[in-house]
Amino acid sequence: MSILSKLFNRKKTPTTKKVGRKFDAGKKNRMFQDWITGDITTDEDISNNQPTMLYRARDKAKNSGQLKKFLDMCEKNIVFTGFILQSLVSDPNGDSDDLARRVIEKGWKDWGKKGVCTKCGKYSFQQAHRKNVRDKARDGEYLVREIKGTAEAVGNPFGYALQLIPMEALDLCYSKRLANGNVVIMGVEQDKWNKPVAYHILKEIPADPWKRRPGASNERERIPADQIIHSFKTDFENQTRGIPWSYAMLTDLHQYENWQEAVIVGKRIMACISAYYETPEDWDDEDLLKFNPPATTEPGSSEVGVPGVKKELLSPGGPGGQEIQDEQRAWKRDQATGLDVAYHTYANDLENVNFSSIRAGTLDERDSWTMKQQDEIDDFLERVFLNWLEYALLNQALKTPNGSPLPLIKMDKFSVHKFQGRTWQWVDPIKDAQYNEKLRDNQWKTDQAIAAEVSRTDLGENIQAHALANEQRKEAGLTADEDMTSLERKIQQLYLGVGRVITTDEARQILNDAGANLTIPAPPELTLETDQFGQRKPEDQR
Repeated sequence: MSILSKLFNRKKTPTTKKVGRKFDAGKKNRMFQDWITGDITTDEDISNNQPTMLYRARDKAKNSGQLKKFLDMCEKNIVFTGFILQSLVSDPNGDSDDLARRVIEKGWKDWGKKGVCTKCGKYSFQQAHRKNVRDKARDGEYLVREIKGTAEAVGNPFGYALQLIPMEALDLCYSKRLANGNVVIMGVEQDKWNKPVAYHILKEIPADPWKRRPGASNERERIPADQIIHSFKTDFENQTRGIPWSYAMLTDLHQYENWQEAVIVGKRIMACISAYYETPEDWDDEDLLKFNPPATTEPGSSEVGVPGVKKELLSPGGPGGQEIQDEQRAWKRDQATGLDVAYHTYANDLENVNFSSIRAGTLDERDSWTMKQQDEIDDFLERVFLNWLEYALLNQALKTPNGSPLPLIKMDKFSVHKFQGRTWQWVDPIKDAQYNEKLRDNQWKTDQAIAAEVSRTDLGENIQAHALANEQRKEAGLTADEDMTSLERKIQQLYLGVGRVITTDEARQILNDAGANLTIPAPPELTLETDQFGQRKPEDQR
């Protein structure tokens, strides 16, 4: 066979078509026909749906115990009793400037009092911050205007105050392209870099019948962005406005409440109908009119039967108690997942959980709260503190005990600080204390950090408080706490437990008598012949 015939008569090997891997989420078939998607930007989606989501979230905040529970959790875990300011002012040599620290921290507390920090005078700074956080969780965002100037113009000695602006004043429907090249998107004016440069605030809110003037138009005030604090959680790219934190579970919550209402109404109806009557087929209308069964029943009542009439007792139907509880747990787990909180705290359900599961869920939830605390520090607290400090120094409102004000020229020095948010302790404080001691001994944690977490105070304040307490003890003739060792305290507590009080000198003598092993001798055994101090009782009292 020639070479050509071999080439042309060679059998062809079958080839397989290469098929690349595909994303299942991108499949298009009849199973996904109800999954409607489209090419739409985040801001356009927010503009179209935010009003409906906002009003639904506010409705649930008023009428749903579950969403109210979540909003209360946000207040308690993010703000609680307020973030603690810790001034960290230091001299050029690195030593702490305790005087300046105390002056700044006291000035911050004085400014944060009710009637000083806000223009309306209704809130303290902690109350205003809790309101902001609640609005942010419910509406998705909050708006605050900074009022700066002289003490006379602002209305307080610091020359700085806050105005809380309702989110309705930032018109969602106001979007346009301006002649200067900027774009207004839902009331927020941005430059070509998507940086907010101004906010177009309605002078009068259309939905406020008490303050809106008759016939007033939708007049807006353009407020520069350096006067506005607009805080919201960014969930999507190029997002200009915030959305309610409950957006992923609002529909589930609504369906759950409708289901719960249907179950309750069904149970109520079945509980009200106790029996039905079956009359004979040969009865005419006159017989039916004469038949008068009792409309209600009472405990201990009896009834005379009617010949030919059958009475059937009814028992409430529908799902049973355990089945309802299982359904409720399933619904609430989905809701808790959408809100990024632990199920057992959201649902107040500790029945089917153990310590390990609670700890795992609580740790994850606390990480989420810590992240939200940091968002508040970055968006709100840092800016408020630095602007407050600048105008407080400008108005000479921060004065030392001798009356001299802190100078504005040292603004950079005085601005060093940190904020400490709420921390959480476990149910066993002894183990927590031992754990912190080990971290400190290994130089993994400082005393300052431990004091901030445990007592939410500065270590310097604790030391000053202990020093003052020791002075008061010495003035009263008592032993100062600093003069006692831990072993001496333990000996005193041990003797006190059996009703005998010993002095520090006696405790120290017991230690010396114990020798090198430092073992604590047992307290004297009380008998019928000795009193609580180990002294022999009189014969008539034995």
